[in-house]
Amino acid sequence: MYGEDTMTDQLEYLPLSSSQMNIWNLEMAHPGLPMNNICTALKIEGNLNLEYLQTCIDHAFRAFPSLRTRITVRDGKPCQFVTEDIPFGTAFFDFTETDDQGITAWFQSVAREHFILPDHPLCQMMIFKTSENSGGILTRVHHIIADAWSHALVTNHIIHNYFQLLSGLEGDQTPTGSYEEHILNEQKYLQSKAFEKDKKFWKDILKDISPGLAKEHQCALLSPVGLRKSCRLSNRLNRLI
Repeated sequence: MYGEDTMTDQLEYLPLSSSQMNIWNLEMAHPGLPMNNICTALKIEGNLNLEYLQTCIDHAFRAFPSLRTRITVRDGKPCQFVTEDIPFGTAFFDFTETDDQGITAWFQSVAREHFILPDHPLCQMMIFKTSENSGGILTRVHHIIADAWSHALVTNHIIHNYFQLLSGLEGDQTPTGSYEEHILNEQKYLQSKAFEKDKKFWKDILKDISPGLAKEHQCALLSPVGLRKSCRLSNRLNRLI
């Protein structure tokens, strides 16, 4: 059995990518807000099997290392590492005696709950049941370890495995690609001559931009809180995307 210090020494710490640093700086400027939450509800109508849902969640955490990513601070700088820990058990919520309004209120309350960024899990999955044959998984993940595309991949992985298990087949927990590759490639680029050339190019382009373009004007106070606008796509456009 390893001691805590030994386990810490074995972890591989990587810097945050440029995109992650933008999110980190935003979080540091506006702590305690849920603006970087990605929250989705995967709903199942019919053939609800809570044990299979738990298995699918376990497989997802094994297949996607990003879900196990933690952010920490070392020597005053944020960095990241991937834990080997698979969450033991998943919170379960029974809403069979709750109306739709109450369930929606729960969804919204979870979506507004902010993450503690340093040294805490950044992905939470919860199983819920709304009737004997319906329920699903509510997922809340921080944008610093996921985006809409990667989150869709995780959701598709869960759906695929759920149908596999319903068909009497084994689920897939094969590890997928790691974000580490992107980080290392970006670090390599930042230390290359190509980066210096690109940096000089954009400095030359921007040096003649007049400060007068940024005019003073009166407006509402700036706020990180915004309103989300949605539009419904046709089935054809949805399939094309």
